[in-house]
Amino acid sequence: MDNNVVVVGYGMVRVGEYWYKDIVSIGVEAAESALEAAGNPDIDAFYVGSALSSALGIQGNVGLHIADEIGLDDFIVETISSGGVSSGLAFINGLHYLASRHGYVLVGGVEKTSDNLPTEVSEAVLVDLDRRVMKYSGLTEAGLAAILARLYMERYGVDRSKITQISVLDHENAVDNPYAMFRKAVTLDMALSSPIVADPLTIFDVSPYGDGAAFLVLTTKDRAIEDGLRYVEVAGYGFARNRVPINYREDILSFRATAKAVGDALGSAGISLDDLDIIELFDSYSISGLLALEGIGVCESGSSANEFSRGMFRRGMRPSINTFGGLKARGYPIGATTAYQISEAVIRLLSDSDDYSTALIHSMTGFDDEALAIILRRGGLNA
Repeated sequence: MDNNVVVVGYGMVRVGEYWYKDIVSIGVEAAESALEAAGNPDIDAFYVGSALSSALGIQGNVGLHIADEIGLDDFIVETISSGGVSSGLAFINGLHYLASRHGYVLVGGVEKTSDNLPTEVSEAVLVDLDRRVMKYSGLTEAGLAAILARLYMERYGVDRSKITQISVLDHENAVDNPYAMFRKAVTLDMALSSPIVADPLTIFDVSPYGDGAAFLVLTTKDRAIEDGLRYVEVAGYGFARNRVPINYREDILSFRATAKAVGDALGSAGISLDDLDIIELFDSYSISGLLALEGIGVCESGSSANEFSRGMFRRGMRPSINTFGGLKARGYPIGATTAYQISEAVIRLLSDSDDYSTALIHSMTGFDDEALAIILRRGGLNA
């Protein structure tokens, strides 16, 4: 990839439960913040990811309504729904738009689940999984995660306590994140003694759904330099899919879509795993994060839980993982999640106090049903 597209602005709202705001208002707040950070440029295209806004009957074509509220018109507006990668695909659409144009593009995602009952949200999430199997067998997403965790423990001889260590790290990293849903550190004992959701997983193994919105402003490197904007380079990306029904997969503990997406992203960026300073990992469940990290290739199969238990992947280490709290502590605004991950990596790469230069953002729908990997690199103009 020729690094022609750069990120010049970001905006987020704190993930939480916004009983007093509708989904459009939440999106407007984050979008306006991103535009202000980029100097309020004229926007040529707007791509929005939202996994459940239509499925929950909240608001269809939400991108069009956000555009109306912030006064954007006469350009492309597209709303994308593809589970956890929704806002990630919005980001990729922005890259494609700028591949042959010089302008500014607003990309990101918005989600709102607090207006619906937990059972309604759980039902809606099945839309992005194999609903035929899940719905009529009575299997939930959490139940499927528990099956994966149990199989992982039995195959690799991993103690149950080590599965949850990734969540403890997430909470540790979220303490100073102003956009995090939960800004409190937890101990492993506290996590293990919490209520069970689906044996052996407790509430600390399950990332909480939340309302949220995050947006980024993209442009070309030449335009950013011309306008005097600090920027982060988009160095590469990859996208792949797996068989959705896990019973069709050769090995349900092998996240092959993640492996291919990351391999393609690293290849297009011309780097290796050893060059990564940060990994923003899609850990909707603790077991998902462990399997994803092994799919990426940072850990061998069956070893990631032990590595977290040894105290690896903390801030300042290479790589540092989920430096703002991941999905467990920052919160899981489903379709907007990838935009949060990208924004968090941009913050680190723009920071004068952090010694980070290259970041990998990993996102996926379900349990590796589809996977997206994006490589960002510290840019110029004092970035």
